[in-house]
Amino acid sequence: QPETLCETLRAFTMSTTADDRMRRETNLLDKRRAKIRPEDEQATKDWIQAVTGEDMSGSLQEKLQDGKVLCTLVNKIKPGTIKKVNESKMAFKQMENIKFFLDACVALGVPQTQLFLTPDLYEGKDMLQVMGCIAALGTAARKQSGFAGPHFGVASKAAPAAP
Repeated sequence: QPETLCETLRAFTMSTTADDRMRRETNLLDKRRAKIRPEDEQATKDWIQAVTGEDMSGSLQEKLQDGKVLCTLVNKIKPGTIKKVNESKMAFKQMENIKFFLDACVALGVPQTQLFLTPDLYEGKDMLQVMGCIAALGTAARKQSGFAGPHFGVASKAAPAAP
């Protein structure tokens, strides 16, 4: 319990500031979510399903949250890239799978600026960034020898096959 008027005002100001910050963050997230076009999300799911054979019906975030499908996707593009995929339902193991995917994306040529943060996917904070990363992986996959497709993302003009 605050004992002085100053402490009362400080506590009120801090709680109001935290509430305002939370409200602003929520508004920004809502705006990001509104930018996701259903047809883009469907194209992302269709490509993942075509490459991995995994059923991608339902929510993209829910299908990718444990990271297993993403690890499978990378290993279909370049077999053996991710050596161990965690099957555990424990949150930290699922987030570790997401980290394995992100590390593999970098190894396959996805620019750092195209990556997402683990909470963007795991907590569904920024699925637009997640979809952008997957599209960038699709572009990088075109340069991988041994991966015949299906393709996704932007085709670069002079994309020599990597050894």
